[in-house]
Formats: sequence, C-alpha cells, structure tokens
Amino acid sequence: VVLLNFWASWCIPCRYEFPYFSELHKEFNSRGLVIVGVNVDKKVQQAEKFLQKFEVHFPIVFDTEHSIIELYQPRAMPTSYLLDKTGIIRYIHEGFRKKDQELFREETNVLLGSSKSSKEN
Repeated sequence: VVLLNFWASWCIPCRYEFPYFSELHKEFNSRGLVIVGVNVDKKVQQAEKFLQKFEVHFPIVFDTEHSIIELYQPRAMPTSYLLDKTGIIRYIHEGFRKKDQELFREETNVLLGSSKSSKEN
C-alpha cells in the first residue's frame, strides 16, 4: 500500500500534514505502508529548507521537471493518493484538514487488510 503525497514548500497545509504523515509512517510501516513525498518545487533548495523544519521518516522525491506530477495531475496542493497493493488508486485527498487524519488511518487499515481503526486495535 502506497501513500503518494504531492507537496510544495509554499503550501501552508503541507506544514500540518508532514508531522502527521511521519506519525502515520511510524504506525503503519511495519504492516506494509510506504509513504512517498513528491515535492513539486522548481528549486530543490526551497524544498530542503522546508524539510529542515520537520522530522521526516519517509522518502522524498524531488520532481523539479514535473514528470511525476504530469502522470497524476493533482488539482490542489497538497494532494495525496492512496494506492492499494496492486497499484490502483483507491482514495484521493485534495488539501489537508484535521478531520482527514482519522480518515487516512481508516483507509490505510482497509487497504492493509483490516477494517478496524487504529483506536480499536
């Protein structure tokens, strides 16, 4: 299961989702969740400056040429795609709101093979 997150250094909601995604990574990595952050800034230095502010526990890809973003064509920043074990996009999240946190957990549990929320485990 892959959570593919498109983000940019200038994106305000991205500042709130990064700590949450690090937490989600710690919680679900051992069960098979892979989180990949795809930065869309034209200059890697801007992204690196952003990343210095956060403890990131998942891989970051710098898409300065926008070859990855062209494949997925997110309509907002940030946008996250949850892909199932066969690579099919099952959930799309545009933007990031506090209420999305539990939704990400529930969807991740479903895709990993458990419909229980983490609070019930």
